[in-house]
Parts: sequence; structure tokens; C-alpha cells
Amino acid sequence: MAAEWIVVGNITAPQGVRGEVRLYPVTDFPERLLEMRTCHLRLRSGEITSYQVRRVRPHKTFFLLKLAGIDDRDGAETLRDAAVVIPKTAVMPLPEGRYYTFELIGMQVFTNTGEEVGTVHDVLFAPANDVYVVRRPGRADVLVPAVKHIVTSIDVSRRTMVITPPAGLLDEEGDSPDED
Repeated sequence: MAAEWIVVGNITAPQGVRGEVRLYPVTDFPERLLEMRTCHLRLRSGEITSYQVRRVRPHKTFFLLKLAGIDDRDGAETLRDAAVVIPKTAVMPLPEGRYYTFELIGMQVFTNTGEEVGTVHDVLFAPANDVYVVRRPGRADVLVPAVKHIVTSIDVSRRTMVITPPAGLLDEEGDSPDED
């Protein structure tokens, strides 16, 4: 089975004339980039290729990365827009109750009464809390706040999420709750 890859950084541009590139981290654990010995890249073509890391060091808000065999600006330019990837099996463990976005995407969502709601399609990162975008077949997407009293359980191995929807969360647009 082919490895599934997770993006942990993006190469944005060459740095200088000796083959270094700028690497912007897109991981909760940027320090892991300092320990890389082999760098896997997903090139613009989609091809995955690997290089031995000669040097990686922090610089301003990014890292400077020197790879074996990339010795000049032209070589570095060929890596522009490549993504630094790691095998999904190499992700850092998260604390209990925290999840990677890739773990949530595609999860089936059910209400606490067993009604199927839909599938997690996206995760929005908001200041107060994350919001799960749940795609419902033939209906409008629903935005589920990622708070404990609404999202009551997540089972990564079963790929399911259970929510206790507050009144109105699952109403169709245009529907109005009964008035008293």
C-alpha cells in the first residue's frame, strides 16, 4: 500500500546562490523540521521525491534548508512550491481529545439519537473554537461548533462523530422554529 503523506511545510523560494531554500512550517510541531535527516518532497507535478538533509536552521519566521545534490540557485528553483511531507504514520501524537484535521475529514456525523447528519468536509479555524463543516447530501452544509457540549464524542478508529445539536442547528434554511 502506498504511503499517505501529510504536509508539514512548504518550500517557497531559493535563498541565496548555494542551493538553500526557504521552508515555511505548516505544523504544530515546527521543531521536528530541525531533526530531519531525510526530506520527502511532493513536487508541483505530484511526484514524491526524497533528499538527504545537509542542514536546516531557523531564520526569521521560516527555516533555511540545504539538501544534498541541490548546490545552486537553479537547482533550488526547481523545488519552488514543493511541499515537505511526512508519512501519515510519522505524525506526532496529540494529547487526548485533540485531533489532526486529516483525522476528522471524512468522518460520519450522527446525532446523539442516532440520526445520520452527514460527513465532515472541512474544518474552519476560528478564534473562539474550531468549526466542523458537515456536508449533508441534498441539503445545505451545517456548521458544527467544536465544543464539548455539542461534539460529545469522536472515534477516530471508527471514523465517527456524535453531536448533541442545539435547537435550530440542523434546521433547513428558511425553516423557523415553532413559536410559543
